[in-house]
Amino acid sequence: MPVMDGFEMASIIRKTSAYDDIPIYGFTSTVNDTFRNRAQQIGFVDFIDKTDRSALLEKIHTASKKLLASA
Repeated sequence: MPVMDGFEMASIIRKTSAYDDIPIYGFTSTVNDTFRNRAQQIGFVDFIDKTDRSALLEKIHTASKKLLASA
């Protein structure tokens, strides 16, 4: 993102209680232990590999079903 990175945006979202039920996924091509630990502390749900389109679609589908079931 040009103005802020995903960690900063996720932190802002997590500070707003109205968005507690919204899942946050890291969309990245590289995930290392430092990235994973920081993301978990902030409240990311999972990661999506930019190079794996089928995993992207599957995670969107799964998250959508969970959101619809809780509505």
